[in-house]
Amino acid sequence: MVKSATTGKFANSCSARKRNLQASAAEGTFAAYKFANPWFGTVRGRAGYAMNNVLLYVTGGLAYGGGRVDFLGASESQSHLGWTIAAASRSG
Repeated sequence: MVKSATTGKFANSCSARKRNLQASAAEGTFAAYKFANPWFGTVRGRAGYAMNNVLLYVTGGLAYGGGRVDFLGASESQSHLGWTIAAASRSG
């Protein structure tokens, strides 16, 4: 597994980034199908602005990975990609 993270503060603003990539031995079987997820990774970021005890921020993420399906001797591999983005607030 490979991981890295960075954070930063600038006056009333903040930012953070996280990344990881890992190998996986995840496999499964259903009837004559055999599924595998040999690798996957994620990237996540967050940026915000603080006012008094309230933090307003935007966060987003990206997930990626490889998938493989075997069926009756035939095999197919594909890469997959997904993402999300959100805005939120936190107080405390």
